[in-house]
Amino acid sequence: MAWLYLLLAGLFEIAWTTALKYSNGFTRIVPVIIILVCAPVSLYWLSVAMKSIPLGTSYAVWTGIGSVGAAVIGIIFFNDPVNFGRLISIALVVLGMFKKVCQAAFLVQLNFQSIRKENIKLRHS
Repeated sequence: MAWLYLLLAGLFEIAWTTALKYSNGFTRIVPVIIILVCAPVSLYWLSVAMKSIPLGTSYAVWTGIGSVGAAVIGIIFFNDPVNFGRLISIALVVLGMFKKVCQAAFLVQLNFQSIRKENIKLRHS
């Protein structure tokens, strides 16, 4: 469930950063309201996810979701330039997030195995 919370946090981060672009330097009220709502919601879901996911992993994935999301939104809606370097950079961020998720899953598996071994030792004692 923590990964779902982290995904929600990332999606809200994309929403508030997109609203930041639309706010025109905090001069347009509706985007500013979206920022004021979405930014704290994003941080809330991040904090909930951090109860189960290590700090480094959760923060890296959260910022990765926001970075990739903002880059894609910029390309689609704001005509940000699309070039090989930008696409490679986005791909590297996605790859880094994937590595962190896999690393966290591996550590959870190792922890589960060590707990299981301890329980087996206790039963045979």
